[in-house]
Amino acid sequence: MPSLYPHEERKIGRGAAESGPVGFLLPCLRGRIGERKPIPPYSAIVYKEGDEVRADDWKGRKITSGKAGVDDTNVIQSAIDELSYGGVVFIKRGLYIITKTIEIKNTHITFIGENRRASDEWGTKLKLADNANCDMIHVRGIKFYCERMEFDGNESNQTVSDLRIIYDTSGLASDLTLRNVYCWNVAGTFLESTGSHGWLDGCVFEHADLIAYIKNARLWRFTGNLFYVSGAGLKIEGSAEAHANHFIVGNSFYYCSSYGIKIVNSFGNNIVGNIFRKVGNGIELENADYNLISGNLIHAAQKGINQYNSNENSIVGNTFKEIDGNAIYIENSAKNVINNNFIIDNKATGIYLNGASYNMIYSNHLINIGSSENDKFWGIALYHTADIYSTHNVVENNIIQSFISNKLAYGIGEKDSLDDYNIIKNNKISEVTKRAIKREGANTIIRENIGWATENSGTATFNGDGTTTQFSIAHGLVSEPSKVQVTPMTEDAAGDFYVTKDTTNIYVNYLSAPPSGSNNVKLSWYAEV
Repeated sequence: MPSLYPHEERKIGRGAAESGPVGFLLPCLRGRIGERKPIPPYSAIVYKEGDEVRADDWKGRKITSGKAGVDDTNVIQSAIDELSYGGVVFIKRGLYIITKTIEIKNTHITFIGENRRASDEWGTKLKLADNANCDMIHVRGIKFYCERMEFDGNESNQTVSDLRIIYDTSGLASDLTLRNVYCWNVAGTFLESTGSHGWLDGCVFEHADLIAYIKNARLWRFTGNLFYVSGAGLKIEGSAEAHANHFIVGNSFYYCSSYGIKIVNSFGNNIVGNIFRKVGNGIELENADYNLISGNLIHAAQKGINQYNSNENSIVGNTFKEIDGNAIYIENSAKNVINNNFIIDNKATGIYLNGASYNMIYSNHLINIGSSENDKFWGIALYHTADIYSTHNVVENNIIQSFISNKLAYGIGEKDSLDDYNIIKNNKISEVTKRAIKREGANTIIRENIGWATENSGTATFNGDGTTTQFSIAHGLVSEPSKVQVTPMTEDAAGDFYVTKDTTNIYVNYLSAPPSGSNNVKLSWYAEV
């Protein structure tokens, strides 16, 4: 068996003092008596020598052997089966052809491979054989750990399309950990598990229908992985609140044609600091409550975040750039917080509520929204398409700006009178083709927005001439005010008068003309729609 690690060097006794009397009398035995070899960091080892594939135990005793490329699966399986109480299977560099499913039935099994070096054709690579048409690894025991391995699903040479590289068949495979793993060319899904407490860290996945599918589990961690050129990235699905609390942090999703992350019936998940580029939908939530989606970058996706029937989620501090559809779409959902997101160069509507109520939308910055077509899209839409309406939402302190030729039709708006009881205040809106704010609900409150004046006040000063009885004040509001208050500020302005108004002016009508004078008719006024 070849040397495995640099530290596996023998320590030799140096002279009779170390070897004792026997060493003095028989110098040829000095080295053997003084020899000491450390225990290797594995329980079983699989390696290739020429045309042979072998498995030995940690003492170097042969477990089994076979023909390389033909018996690889059986030899690896024998090494695993040798470890009744768990242990480490170290698989040396090389290409291992997997002809049937490897079964991991025992607990605390660890797979350790070797990375590829510049001088090597392979690191440790497990490749599904042509027409194997089977899953590669089934895990039934808890605490399966795998590191520094490459898995090749050999997709083009399989005739079925629902295969899995690693599959938890029992639902009991908790604490499954994969680190520094590379997987590609899968005719199906790389990882499917119903066990809890798993961890994918620092792995690279590409060319699979779905990278990972976690079902009815809790407390998985996905950190620092790359999901690349696949049908979909990560799907988490539960059936109760116990199936929750996953952490998806610092991953990259590139060219996943369907979606990056999809959460269904799972609660209290953290989706933080991920990058999505050229994906179908960045993040999808369906019947998923209490999730935090924060600090993510979604760029050049078909859609940004889509949420259906999901409540009390926080969508905070994300960046959306060049999204083809809506950046944030919320349907039939309530009590969500959409705060401090940056949406730029979005081709359609920025934030779209469809039948969503009691949501907080505040301090978001939208720039160049609706860039694909002039006079069509909205910055923030309070909408409905069925019998569920967008009501009791608060839209506050948002900035909606445009510096391009294609402008929004509306900055913020309600579809019709059934979308009602909303509060729209303290927003800054510029450069729209129709109206900055489209109010349709009779009970909706609109206050203190820049670019859509619904209240105004000031001081007006006139010169009396002894004959003029009507003085007009331009109120600058978006429509005729419903409330007007005028207060005289000088003695000459204090005569009897009444006030009228229209869409442009407030009119102060005196019963007797104020006397002649310079700036002697001074009025304080306030008006609101």
